[in-house]
Amino acid sequence: MNADMAALISERTSMHEDNDAASTARTHCQRRRKGTVMADLTDDQLRQIVDLLSRREAELQADVHDAKDAGVASPEPRPREVHDPVDNADERFLEGLDHVQLLRDQEELRDIEGARERIRQRRFGLCEACDQPIPYARLLVQPTARFCLQHQAEWESSHPSVPPFAA
Repeated sequence: MNADMAALISERTSMHEDNDAASTARTHCQRRRKGTVMADLTDDQLRQIVDLLSRREAELQADVHDAKDAGVASPEPRPREVHDPVDNADERFLEGLDHVQLLRDQEELRDIEGARERIRQRRFGLCEACDQPIPYARLLVQPTARFCLQHQAEWESSHPSVPPFAA
């Protein structure tokens, strides 16, 4: 866990200790105004999310590093020993898949950084469309989630399913 996340959790802990029970109950029930509070996650839940983000980031960075070492990011074709047109096409197709996977990994790394930024801004776990909390169970499965399920479905129906790098 990096220093920003540790400081945020420490700050949240002291804020919770200063609040009385009535204030805490009011905080959990109040409607949020845009830009004011983070979702009602406990410090342990937030720590678990931060750990998930860190582990996934490490996996992706290793995958991206390995792919770049293997020459996947290179626009120049690698020398081929294959002379059969069908085998040649298969090899080129697989190289294209490797390249798309590299781009997807890089996009997911940007999503992780976005989630960390929302944590720093105390906006993590709130739907960007309706400002309501994203359920903790959803955040465990998709810690970079930006929308509640309803608004995620709306976003997906209004955006192309083909990623920008594949078009």
